[in-house]
Amino acid sequence: MVTKKRSSYGVEAKAFIDNPSHKDLRQFTGQMENAHTTVFCNYDVFTRVDARSTSSTYIVTDTPEQHRGHQTMSREEYAHIVEMQESYIAQQ
Repeated sequence: MVTKKRSSYGVEAKAFIDNPSHKDLRQFTGQMENAHTTVFCNYDVFTRVDARSTSSTYIVTDTPEQHRGHQTMSREEYAHIVEMQESYIAQQ
């Protein structure tokens, strides 16, 4: 296992693990409180929040009336968010 003070992306942290082995990844996962082994000796990790939760999911459309009951945003709003995100990433 290799640790670094700075990642190749220039992010500062106490340590990074660069390209961990399969064995190391299994060890790290096994140390998680919410990881449980399956009957096939794999890990199943339970989380409280789903990355695709309804509150964080939007449909990008210029016809929101066709997507009743779902959160929507216009293509213009989406383009603005993409621009902000790319600018932020470029500065990090």
